[in-house]
Amino acid sequence: MNLLENYLVEVVKIEPQCTEDWTKENWAKDKEWNYITATFNCYGNKTTHRRVYTKTEWQSIIDKGYYMG
Repeated sequence: MNLLENYLVEVVKIEPQCTEDWTKENWAKDKEWNYITATFNCYGNKTTHRRVYTKTEWQSIIDKGYYMG
């Protein structure tokens, strides 16, 4: 499986509190989860998605400008 760079194009919306049931499980309790709606560009294919990221994971995407996926 190949990983491709998905470059951040635009942040549409940041919702600070994720309310999914799984965020209450032991492995997820100590992390801060946010809903992020953003547009990414992967080799010309621009898509907008609403996804859940941890605060540190999202900060890493912003710092680098992309994520590998």
